[in-house]
Amino acid sequence: MNRGMVKFHLFYAIAPVLAYYAITMLVVFVCGRLSVDNATLNIINILINLFLLYVMFYRPYQRIQLKDRMPGLLPGRQVPAAGEFPVWTYGLVLLAGISASIALNNWFILFRLPEKITTYREVAQSIYRGNIVVLFFRAVIGAALVEELLMRGLFYNGLSQVTGRLAGMLFSSMVFGVIHGNLLQGIYAFLLGVLFCFLYDMSGRDLKVPILAHMSANLASVLATMIPAIARLRVSYFTIQTIVFTALLIVSLFVIYKCRTGHQKRKLPSAEQR
Repeated sequence: MNRGMVKFHLFYAIAPVLAYYAITMLVVFVCGRLSVDNATLNIINILINLFLLYVMFYRPYQRIQLKDRMPGLLPGRQVPAAGEFPVWTYGLVLLAGISASIALNNWFILFRLPEKITTYREVAQSIYRGNIVVLFFRAVIGAALVEELLMRGLFYNGLSQVTGRLAGMLFSSMVFGVIHGNLLQGIYAFLLGVLFCFLYDMSGRDLKVPILAHMSANLASVLATMIPAIARLRVSYFTIQTIVFTALLIVSLFVIYKCRTGHQKRKLPSAEQR
């Protein structure tokens, strides 16, 4: 890849992240001057960032058609083209998101991480307090749309063109964890980030796929926290849930992987074929 293309991809990886924080700071400043409450501020920030990031960065970047498919995570395999993701696999994507959320949270509890990381409770209380409708829009819909557009659709997408998929996946997921601002949430976000990058690649970089997985993961987390009946059920069958949802996550990812790559290695096109 020539230097011009490297700069091009890095621009579309880094500039949107900087723009996101600049827009957020401006929204917070203006809303603070107007004495806007936090719930309304969050909604305004989500909508403005979603619109500007899409128009300024995502749409122009997607218009540039790369001639070749990039190699997959393993040598000899190709990532399928966008639009080749079978409809029935979307069910597995939703299952993977839900399973990952429940399994990871349960494993954290088993290792007593929430007790060891004392700042987590304060952060969790600030996230899950307030009107459940606003919480649903902010945490389930808004967060999934903005974060996937920014972190997978732009940052990981551009970065992986330069560093390769595996390095891009790990580094972008690490950044995704860091921006959550709490150690426990950072670990959780890093692991989910790796999952979302994997699903993004397996779908041929169809952004709908990690968005659905992200929404389902956040929905499972919100329901388990906000609905008393679900919280009680979670406590009653905790060990069984942990084993079952861990197994469901592994199986769903395995089926998606086999569905998308096949059982035999496919050689990448040669230079003459490109």
